[in-house]
Amino acid sequence: MRTFLKYIIPGIVVLWSFSCGNSQSGDGQSQNQPTDSAKVENKQQPDESKGGGVMRKESELAAWMKNKHDQLAMIREKLEKGESIPDSINWNWEAIYTAQRTDEDASGETFDGMAQAFLTEMKKTVETGDVKAYNHAVRSCVNCHENYCPGPISKIQRLKITDAESM
Repeated sequence: MRTFLKYIIPGIVVLWSFSCGNSQSGDGQSQNQPTDSAKVENKQQPDESKGGGVMRKESELAAWMKNKHDQLAMIREKLEKGESIPDSINWNWEAIYTAQRTDEDASGETFDGMAQAFLTEMKKTVETGDVKAYNHAVRSCVNCHENYCPGPISKIQRLKITDAESM
């Protein structure tokens, strides 16, 4: 039992706290405020390909996606309340294509097609406030993460507006 507590529990905590979908900074503070750049801070993440103990810097794309998650959460609140989406938000759409990736294999036609689907639906959401377009954008994130970095899927799915028909 001591071996379990000594090695297994800390390992689970480390894996959980540094999963792809973690929205906490290294100091334990939640990053609920959207930022204007994909280059948020270069936080350290475990490199699971090297046994989980070696730390690597968070990629620009991972930081951009965390920023988009925060922005989508804000948009969800606005849409659920029937409010308009602020024009002042810097979306930085192009970074989905240009930001450095955690895994360089996460590129190519499949990734680009899913990215384009996300961008199309998000632009429609921002322009029209369409809840269905918003949910399609969230679904496109899930579809992509089913192929690349599945860690944050459950977190992304919570962004969906479940009562979209009544809006």
